[in-house]
Amino acid sequence: MKLEKISNIKKERLDKQNYTMSLLNEGLRAGVITEQEFYHVLAQLMQLTAEQTAKYTRGESSSVPIETASSIALSVMYCADAFCLSKQDPETCLQDLCHTLDCYKIGVALIQEQISQSRERYRYLKTIQLQTKNTAYGETIREIDSFFTAYDLEYHAEDIPVAIDYPLLEDISFEKGSSYIIHYIDALITETELCNRFHKDKIETLLESYGEQYELRPEDLLINISELILTNAVFGMILGREADEFLMTHSDKTELSEVLKILSQEEIEARLSDAAAAMERALDIVSSAEKNIIKHIKDGILQSVSQTGIEQTINKLMTISNNCIFDIG
Repeated sequence: MKLEKISNIKKERLDKQNYTMSLLNEGLRAGVITEQEFYHVLAQLMQLTAEQTAKYTRGESSSVPIETASSIALSVMYCADAFCLSKQDPETCLQDLCHTLDCYKIGVALIQEQISQSRERYRYLKTIQLQTKNTAYGETIREIDSFFTAYDLEYHAEDIPVAIDYPLLEDISFEKGSSYIIHYIDALITETELCNRFHKDKIETLLESYGEQYELRPEDLLINISELILTNAVFGMILGREADEFLMTHSDKTELSEVLKILSQEEIEARLSDAAAAMERALDIVSSAEKNIIKHIKDGILQSVSQTGIEQTINKLMTISNNCIFDIG
């Protein structure tokens, strides 16, 4: 029987956004590395930063503005983090850090490969892009293209040199640099694939209806399109609709309120879970990423009901359309 290795490293103490330093500190605390090894790795990282600074100034100066020096140092750590995060075992990673001079170069190579793969994912995103008037959605996708030429991994690795205006359903604001764009592209692909399961003309009608509620044009809306569609679709499923029948009327709003207000919180949760499961079956959703989005929508509705009640939840989350007659034959 193979014995499982017991590690003194407490993974909950490791910070993904500052991974190398948190790993070194935890390794020292746990006795996995010595104090001498700890300072040896720090000296290596400082030497790498000095070398990158000299490269930045082309050897003409040993001093740079504080902001630039900070950006270069953060870029070195960003690449070191990529190296460390690629290792499954934290203790093995610490030993590699203590005995290799190539953690930075390996990290750079890993990030460059991730960016190359993300460029392919971006090309795929453009092939499935929603045909919508919404400016934030369309311009953000166009803007991402500039990232691949503007991104400076060596000296400004944590920066995002493009304007990303379209809001994702998932919060990735904690991500930095290439990691942000990589996660953003993957998340937007999942959301777009979900949206493409619905009729495009109905989506545009929904956006127009939402805009009318706030006296805004569909082009000017800064909202997540998948959240708007799926929230209405879940409400429709509760009323016994098909998944694609997500355009709601005032009478639908009244009917939904009548259905839900006689239910307990537990019964409402069960009804929402049934509606979400029915939607997954109707749309043939099998990927965990898409299922997580449906769950996010369901949980958001349930949380709102718990905090503000049924009437306010429906008023806030349901988008009413005046024209719901479609012949898509």
